[in-house]
Amino acid sequence: MIKGTLIGATTDIKGKFFINKIKSGNYTIVASLVGFKKEEIKNIIIEAGKETYIEILLSPGAVQMGQVIVTAGKHEQTFSDVPASVSVVQAREIYSRNIVSVDDALRYIGGVNLIESQISIRGSSGYSKGVGSRALVLIDGVPLITGDTGEPIYESMPVNFIERIEVLKGASSALYGSGALGGVINIITRDLPDLTSSWFKLYGGFYDKPIYKQWQWTKSTQFLNGFALAHSRKFGVVKTLISLSRTEDDGYRKNSRIQRWNIYSKSLIDFNPSQKLSVTMNYLDQKRNNFLYWKSLDSALVPTDDQLGDMVISKRFATNAIFKNIVSDKFVYLLKGIWYYTNWRNNVEFSNDHSNSHFADLEFQFNYQPTVKHILTSGIEFNTNKVKSNIFGNRSGFNSAIYIQDEYKINENIRTTLGLRLDVAKRQSIKTQIQFNPKFGISYNPLSDLSLRLSAGRAFRAPTISEAFTSTTASGITVIPNPNIRSEKSWGYELGSNYKLSDNILLDAAIFQSNYENLIEPKFVSTFTGQFVNITKARIRGLEIGLNSTWFRNLLNFNFSYTYLDPKDITDNQVLKFRSRHLLYTNILFKFGAFNIMFNSRPQYQVGIDFRYLSKIERIDEQFKLYIKDSEERVPIYILDINFSYEDKFFDIPIKYSFHINNLLNYYYVELVGNLAPIRHFVFRVETTL
Repeated sequence: MIKGTLIGATTDIKGKFFINKIKSGNYTIVASLVGFKKEEIKNIIIEAGKETYIEILLSPGAVQMGQVIVTAGKHEQTFSDVPASVSVVQAREIYSRNIVSVDDALRYIGGVNLIESQISIRGSSGYSKGVGSRALVLIDGVPLITGDTGEPIYESMPVNFIERIEVLKGASSALYGSGALGGVINIITRDLPDLTSSWFKLYGGFYDKPIYKQWQWTKSTQFLNGFALAHSRKFGVVKTLISLSRTEDDGYRKNSRIQRWNIYSKSLIDFNPSQKLSVTMNYLDQKRNNFLYWKSLDSALVPTDDQLGDMVISKRFATNAIFKNIVSDKFVYLLKGIWYYTNWRNNVEFSNDHSNSHFADLEFQFNYQPTVKHILTSGIEFNTNKVKSNIFGNRSGFNSAIYIQDEYKINENIRTTLGLRLDVAKRQSIKTQIQFNPKFGISYNPLSDLSLRLSAGRAFRAPTISEAFTSTTASGITVIPNPNIRSEKSWGYELGSNYKLSDNILLDAAIFQSNYENLIEPKFVSTFTGQFVNITKARIRGLEIGLNSTWFRNLLNFNFSYTYLDPKDITDNQVLKFRSRHLLYTNILFKFGAFNIMFNSRPQYQVGIDFRYLSKIERIDEQFKLYIKDSEERVPIYILDINFSYEDKFFDIPIKYSFHINNLLNYYYVELVGNLAPIRHFVFRVETTL
């Protein structure tokens, strides 16, 4: 990044970079890379019409407060300048765990919790199957949510090609609009190499046998396997990648088999150093059995008889494009768009539910820096969805918005952020809803190693078509529509600090509170009839502590996070349903052998250990007892995973082998009522790049 401007560049695989449209003058360049010390190179003299060559050398091994992120302000910012909590998961952490679906990568992020695929940031969500999320999920800054249920489909995301995942915590509607009630998850895909390359991954594994004989529903070993291959090359100004992958899982439970195919492609067109176009496509074809809940605790891996043979078949296709134009070092604009088509159906007797939906979003974003003290981010956005379904009806809706945010640098130590977004949301048969969402933040850096932050903001989430119009029956439970449902609203507050204790230890701490109105939750309106309704008020407050450290020149990495939640349903004066009060995650990654396999041909070994603790969920919906036997059976969660990897060259071909044991202790627990979570399983993986 060129300090004091909006422009910068990413290096290629050889470390080369090029920046143009720089006026004559004296500049400072800021260079950063994960695992290396940030460097500022001052007094770079630029003369118009001439090329200037510089060489930058980064030293390894330090944690940094200057890491660059893009989600908090919709442009590049350093970590210490952001007045909100942001967590980042790097590619190496994802790939070390053999993650096959993006939601599994999110389970290791501090303050984030998942119940099956329902994500919650700092307790913002409980559990509602097949409906919208209170965390907005983006791919490269573009929303990727279904038109009918308003939820992210993690299986359709390119898990093998992620550069990093940024999680912005707290109310974020001032920039992102509906859905960013609890925060934003931005999945940033990898840039494409200039050189032609091919990549292949193959893995296979099996589930352990349950220790209780009454749980052993089959004599056969249950296997899981998959492969992925990709090829990338450059044609003139166009770089492109295409990938095919297959995943197959017999399942550790009866009637839980999964088979899916994914196709992913990405193309980058460099018209010139200032104008770039990125086009991405995702396709998912999936068949999975539908395990809703167990027969009983004694038959915890077997569903009730009426679920046997139930299957969901889905096809999903998304294409998005991002055009970026650097007009000058003070003005940049982006045009972003996506079209997302989903089709799914089940074979449940008497219902045969199905849905076809379309979601499209178009955004025009401007970044303007009128002076060295101001950065203005503004834009307009419009999205629409259309649904044809037997359970949702034939429905449509739209959302239009305009937003602006000003980041003002009072002096070298203090920055303020003030933003506002106006949204107009309309769902068929539901009254038009107009929402104003302001945000204020301030960051203060009294010392080079200390950053303080304070923020307050308002957020909202419009009800999804599925929440308003679902009409179906499954396993004896009927869900009825609620056309009077209203948007969820919240105010969020945070006070936090980021402190670099030493060159290798970074500490982050925050206290926060979110006040919710009209929170949408499923509720039984009669014995076997449910409906999505608005809870009048809820309040969630808590604290979060995170520690990141690196040792021995980045050979040992240790991460720790702890989150405490006090989630309260103010209307009923009870704890909110499906929330854990305590979340504690730790991760250790140890490398030995060569310092860096890119620069040393000696073999490299790596050991990774992950531990997650979540306290026992205190409250569920009591009416689950009416149709799920032993629904009260739940315990605190203790999960220990371990992985080993070995990387070497075979006839000059780099090959990496890894062995993974997930749920090493074979600890039995439930995330969702009547659903035993994955038992111990073993996976072996091999991959290579040509």
